[in-house]
Amino acid sequence: MEKKLDNIEEGNQSRSKILNDFYYPFIEEFDRVSKIMYKESFVETGDKCPKCGAPLVIKEGKNGQFVGCSNFPECKYVQKQESDAPAPTPIGEKCPECGGELLLRNKNGNSFITCSNFPKCRYTRKVASSNTSPVIEEEKKVKDCPDCDGYLVKKKGRFGYFLGCINYPKCNHMEKIMRKKRK
Repeated sequence: MEKKLDNIEEGNQSRSKILNDFYYPFIEEFDRVSKIMYKESFVETGDKCPKCGAPLVIKEGKNGQFVGCSNFPECKYVQKQESDAPAPTPIGEKCPECGGELLLRNKNGNSFITCSNFPKCRYTRKVASSNTSPVIEEEKKVKDCPDCDGYLVKKKGRFGYFLGCINYPKCNHMEKIMRKKRK
């Protein structure tokens, strides 16, 4: 190849002809070898794809393992996985906003209490995560809300702490927390 490049420099041979003679056989060989080297080995599940009849295999994706069709770009069947999250359990209380049943839910390892009428009612409440039984975290009442029948609690926003109404978003009342001046 070095001599051929020297011939191009001297003007004895065409650059495009030499590069084409090298490039096309190289790409064919590269494609042949890459199919052998990078072939993914999947574990078959023993089941057949309900859409095309090809075997189902366990594949690795960005969210972990899943079961899909081995005939992938032609058939895009993916088997639904069963959720590991426990079903929401009623706690025996009524929602203060709409009167619906309150449920204990667990999502991504975080427990919280929410209304059974979601998404119509968006009431939620924190749960202490240290105990196995649902112990409701008491929100600290600072003072009564002047705009509604709720009360103000200390909340953290992007600009620091403030007092906000517990009935947000129905009541948007909030107050700044003034810092004490240092001497």
